[in-house]
Parts: sequence; C-alpha cells; structure tokens
Amino acid sequence: MSDTLSRHSEAGVSMILLVTRHVMQDLEGEEMAAGKLKKAMEGYVKEEENLIEGKKVLKEMKNRLSKVRGGDWPDVEKEYRQLVNSKKEKVVVENHQWWKKLEEALQVEDKDGNDQIESGDDDLEMTQVERNTVCPISRREMVKPVKNILCGHVYDKGSMEALLNQNPRSRCPVVGCPNKAFVVRTNLREDKETKRAIAMKKVK
Repeated sequence: MSDTLSRHSEAGVSMILLVTRHVMQDLEGEEMAAGKLKKAMEGYVKEEENLIEGKKVLKEMKNRLSKVRGGDWPDVEKEYRQLVNSKKEKVVVENHQWWKKLEEALQVEDKDGNDQIESGDDDLEMTQVERNTVCPISRREMVKPVKNILCGHVYDKGSMEALLNQNPRSRCPVVGCPNKAFVVRTNLREDKETKRAIAMKKVK
C-alpha cells in the first residue's frame, strides 16, 4: 500500500515539475502559478515524509509484537500512536530533493532571461538565425507566433485559428511531430523568443 502511495507521489511530483517548466517558459503571471505549484509540492513532500516515518513505526511495532508472550498483548492502536508521536519530526520541506528540483525549475527561466539581457545584440542575432520564423501552416513569416506547449512547435496564431475553425480536431501540422493530441487553444502560448527573432529581422 505504502509503495503504491509513493509511486503516486512520485508521479505527481513529475507532473508538477513538467508543468513548472511550461509555466516559466510560456505563461504570464508566473508568480501566482509558482505559488500554487510550491503549495502542491509541499503537500507531496509532507506526504512522502509521513510515509517514510510510518514505515519505520510499523517496523518497530513488528519487532515489539514479536517479543510478546502469551496473552500479554498491548493495546496495539495506543502503542502505534505513541510511537508515531515519539518519532514525529518537523518536516523541513526546503531540504527535500523534490523541493530543490522545483526551485531549480523555477529559476531556469530567470537565469535564461538575465543571460539574454547581458549577452547583447550578438546573441539576439544568433537567436534570429537559429530560430525558424516561418509558419508551418501558411509557409509565410509569422506575425503572432504561438507555441504548442504539448510538443513545442510554433505556428502563426492567425494560421492556426483558421485551421482550427476549419477542423477543430486538427493535430500538430508539423511533419513527424510525435504528439498525437488534438490542438486546443488553451495549449497555445505566445512564443516570445520567436517574436523577438521576427522583430530583429525587421530591424535589419
């Protein structure tokens, strides 16, 4: 049972870290979203620590009961509660590896943003060269680039809107895209990097 709960917690943590990366890369209002993600992670960390402590208590209970003779059985529930209370320690969430991973994920976007500011025009020009600014749907220069957060591909917003109006069950139009989910508007986010690359082209 405890192993199953641990697996559920690990799956939940993985989902939080994945959502965090998307939030920091694609969404506005990051601070509010980050606060909610931290709250969720705190719950998983405390749950995991409680499971670990529970395993220790059950192991000690088993050892104690194995030494009981005849009918001298104690009040098992009372013994269990006493053991839990005696071994209960304050959970320092910030020291847990899951929390540290979340902090790293939250800091990635800030670091990237600072690096771009400090690097100057040379890096911006490199970004413009490396980043594709042509819409895979219209085959024209994008005006309002949006990124599909499920696969990372970028399209022009107007072209994608037209495609979805024509067929609401459209999948990512990029050839070879492994994402088989239908494109939905809630998964499309403004792509600031591509927008910056387009702006640099116009300056030249």
